[in-house]
Amino acid sequence: MSLDIILSIGSPLRRFLAWSGILLLAYLAYFFIGGVLAFGINTTETVHQDIEYYSPKIGPDRVVLLEDRVQSGIARLDLIRQAETSIDIAYYTITQGVAAELYLSALLEAAERGVEVRILLDGIFHNMRRKLADYRHAMAVHPGIEIAVYEPFSPIHPWRIQNRLHDKIMLVDGNKLLIGGRNIGDRYYLADHAEPVFDRDVLLLHTSSGNPAESVLPQAEQYYHKLWQSRFVRQISPPRWRHHRQKAAEHITRQIDWLDQVRQSSDLLPSEPIDWKSCSLPTRKVTFLHNPLERMHKQPVIWSELTALASTANTRVYLQSPYIILDRAMLRLAPDLPTAPITMLTNSAASSPNLPALAGYLNSRDAVSAAADRLYEYHGAGSIHAKTYIIDDRLSLIGAFNLDPRSSFLSTESLVAIDSPELAAEILVSLDSLLASSARIDSDLTEVPSPDAPSYPEISRGRRLKIAAMRLLIYPFAYML
Repeated sequence: MSLDIILSIGSPLRRFLAWSGILLLAYLAYFFIGGVLAFGINTTETVHQDIEYYSPKIGPDRVVLLEDRVQSGIARLDLIRQAETSIDIAYYTITQGVAAELYLSALLEAAERGVEVRILLDGIFHNMRRKLADYRHAMAVHPGIEIAVYEPFSPIHPWRIQNRLHDKIMLVDGNKLLIGGRNIGDRYYLADHAEPVFDRDVLLLHTSSGNPAESVLPQAEQYYHKLWQSRFVRQISPPRWRHHRQKAAEHITRQIDWLDQVRQSSDLLPSEPIDWKSCSLPTRKVTFLHNPLERMHKQPVIWSELTALASTANTRVYLQSPYIILDRAMLRLAPDLPTAPITMLTNSAASSPNLPALAGYLNSRDAVSAAADRLYEYHGAGSIHAKTYIIDDRLSLIGAFNLDPRSSFLSTESLVAIDSPELAAEILVSLDSLLASSARIDSDLTEVPSPDAPSYPEISRGRRLKIAAMRLLIYPFAYML
């Protein structure tokens, strides 16, 4: 082949590659502008709800605090097993492992005995792929299960990637609500996990006493219905090919048989139904709060309500969040600081598994320290993931909401505000135990280790470099964290 022929072939190829590169760069710029820069200007305003959070009398709901990882996993499996009519679930993510297989197999078993199951997962971070794909197909083919995702990825609508479902909700039979910070994954539930997560859930039970209209359950059901009927939700269809549908049906039978075997040999599945009412605490009033369901910046309902409640506190405010990032929009919408002292607890540079969120916290550490009378960073085993806010040792707000811009303005979020001094007292005991493994941060941002804590692990040089690089990288984009 002559040189002229080779050159004549190479020239169109070079032009094709050049134009392909230009088009790719143009698309990446479009995606970056629409998916990131478009959120840089936040003009939302404070939104206050006309809600009374307190009551002088005992209400119709009782509450069980689920602190222990194993107990919280057992609670989920027991509620599924005791379900009689319906199970409605919304989760951000499910991670492959023992906990996921137990949970999903239990849902298949419940559907087999006639319970109507609805499962709603985040459209990007659901993780029902690879090893969990068999469960996704099995649930899609089962007549008693509906499975859907919230706002799946769209390559031509980059702004949709910020509209994430972050709720962690489980409704059973219309009279039980489990809500908190835990996703479905081994680190949230197994006692011997190498990287344990210290999280918190509450189980709310509607009792026959009191006015049913005052129960939180109808509020939670109404929100779930809005989620499920949202225009952002897409149903997952059964596999197209017959042999894939047959494989999915076989997976259902196989996993239910496996669950029976596990039940006979493992402590993770209770052999007898648990009487949750016998270990519950009274509540005076329970209120369900959630952010609006919309794209782009959402009205910061939860942030507005939380800061309003904190600003009127009389004795003290306790805020625990795995990530605390106070950007300009959050600070602009926050009312004046309360006269009551504020204690904050979050992860340290040593414990946080979320590097971008950690970098965002360290970049806004001055503002966080200025807002807190006492700021603590956790240095113990694993990491903390609970999102809990306590006002005056009486009102406890628990759910999926983090103290950061993403929870305030971008994601779907929900929590319950529980008027119960008994519950608050139990939570404070747990929080005090976490403080024993935490360092207090002085006003000059120096660490004061707890005298009761063992020596803190050193942060490796490699991790310090990663943190420093991440702080620079995300500094202009704190509004995304």
